[in-house]
Amino acid sequence: PCVVNSRVKIGGLSSGQKEKSTAGKKSQPIKRRKSVLLALFDCHLLHSRIGENNMEKDLQKKATKILQSIAAGGSVNGITAPAFKIPKKLNLLGESLKTQKGRKYGILTKICYLAPAYSGGIKKDGKKLNACPAFTPGCAGGCLGITTPRNKWKSSRNARRWKSALYFSSPELFKSMVILELQALERKARRLGLTAACRMDGTSDLGLAQGMGLVERFPGIRFYEYTKVESRIREYTPLDNYHLTYSANEKSNSPRVARTALRKGLSVAVIVPKGTKPNGLEANNLQEKVLGNYRRFVYLQNGDDGDSRFLDTPGSLVYLGQKGGKKARKALGGMVFEV
Repeated sequence: PCVVNSRVKIGGLSSGQKEKSTAGKKSQPIKRRKSVLLALFDCHLLHSRIGENNMEKDLQKKATKILQSIAAGGSVNGITAPAFKIPKKLNLLGESLKTQKGRKYGILTKICYLAPAYSGGIKKDGKKLNACPAFTPGCAGGCLGITTPRNKWKSSRNARRWKSALYFSSPELFKSMVILELQALERKARRLGLTAACRMDGTSDLGLAQGMGLVERFPGIRFYEYTKVESRIREYTPLDNYHLTYSANEKSNSPRVARTALRKGLSVAVIVPKGTKPNGLEANNLQEKVLGNYRRFVYLQNGDDGDSRFLDTPGSLVYLGQKGGKKARKALGGMVFEV
C-alpha cells in the first residue's frame, strides 16, 4: 500500500520566526494539499499498472494453454488449426513499414494481422473459416498478407495462424488482450506527444474494431480499416475516431460501392501498376475505370505516402502502387487498374 505522509511538524519558534512563518501560512497548506494530491495520483497509477500487469500475466497463461491445445491437434470450442509455434510472449498488435510512415505525421500506429481469407487453415467443426468474407480471386491471389517479402517469412505466417486460432476459438479472451495492448499504446503515444491509431483488420475484413466495441471504448485512438464488404460501406455512419476505406476490385458491383463510399466522405483505394502516378488524362481514365459514371469532383491522393487513411481529404481516390512482384501482378488480374 502507498502511504502519504501529510504531517508537517512546526514547533519551538521564536517570536521573530513566528512572524516570518505567519506570512507564508496561507500558501503552505495549499502546497501541502497539492503534494498530497500528486502523491495520491502517483499511488493510483502504480496500483493501476500493477493490476494491469497481473491481468496480463493471467491472460497470457490462459491464451497459451488454449493455443497449446490447438497446436497439438486438439479442438477448443470447435476450432482446429494446422500446427504452429507459440511464442513466449503473445503480442496481438504490431507494426509494419507502412504504418511506421505515420510518425512523420505525428501518428503512432499498431496493426493486427490475422491469416487472410482461408489461408490460415482454421476450421470450426471441420469447416474452413474465412477472415475475408468479400474476397475476390484477384485479392486472394495477390494479397499483401501473403506476397510481400515480410509476410512471406515463415515467422509471419506462423504469427497470423496462431492469432487467428486464438481469435476464432476465444474471441473474448482475444479482446481482453487487445484492450491491454491498446491501453499501452495510449500511454506511449501520450508520452511521445503523438496521436494513437490502430488498424485491427490488417489482413482480414471482419470489422474487428467495431465488433469488439473498441471504437467506443477508446475515443482517443483513431481506428481505421480497409474493406470490400458492401454492407460495411452502406451502413457506415460517421464517427470521430473511425474511418473506412473501400478497396476497389474487379467485381461488377465495385464502381457502385465505390461511389457510395465517396458520397459518405470515405476513401476509395485502388491498385495501379508499380511506379504509376496518375495525373491529367491518366487521372481521368483512372476515375472512370474505378467509379464509372461519376461526375463529382474527386481528390486524388498517393496512398504509398502513408497508411493513415483517416488523414485523407474526405471523398478521396487513393492510388497504391502494386507490390509483390510479377507473380503477384499476374494473380491480381483485374485488381490492378491500368491507366
